[in-house]
Amino acid sequence: MIVENSGHERPRRASTLAHEMSHILLEHEFTTLLRTSGRECRNSDDDQESEAAELSGELLLPSDAARRLAYNGVPDECVADRFGISIKFARWRMNATGARLIAQRAKARSGR
Repeated sequence: MIVENSGHERPRRASTLAHEMSHILLEHEFTTLLRTSGRECRNSDDDQESEAAELSGELLLPSDAARRLAYNGVPDECVADRFGISIKFARWRMNATGARLIAQRAKARSGR
């Protein structure tokens, strides 16, 4: 079961949901999450967290789409709006996928 925080904005909730779903899709071992006095105590595996972050990014903003948007010069704010993600998440994906750099180099080669 995935429990979301309804106090978070919708883009943040989508990101959290995709991240937690990624753990399931990647068949990661579940860890225990305890909440005591408002503080979380969790054992997490850094590799699994990185894998889930990458897959959730691909689910929310696929690399192919990021490259296409970058080549068309679509700003991060519009990417975020189009995919229902935060501007911060859009910026991360546009950079982490190499989309902006690929588009920049392609335009430089073509003389644009």
